[in-house]
Amino acid sequence: DPTTTAVVQWIVPDATPAGVSVRPVAQAVGDWQPFRTTTRPFPKTDLRVFRAELTGLAPDTEYFLRVGGTPTVRRFRTMPAR
Repeated sequence: DPTTTAVVQWIVPDATPAGVSVRPVAQAVGDWQPFRTTTRPFPKTDLRVFRAELTGLAPDTEYFLRVGGTPTVRRFRTMPAR
């Protein structure tokens, strides 16, 4: 359900699992909600595919997304309920 769930996936040459965390953009300061990631090999390479299903999100809400300990923060929005 794209109103309350998002899936993120990325490919890197590192086998160390990287956590994913999100928080609403409207929340000026606060705790990041962590999500579990899964990993699998990318066929015929030394790369790894990481995937996280972000559930329990609020409809029509913009979120910050952070992968691992990197300082890079991305944004996404859930779909409206209607």
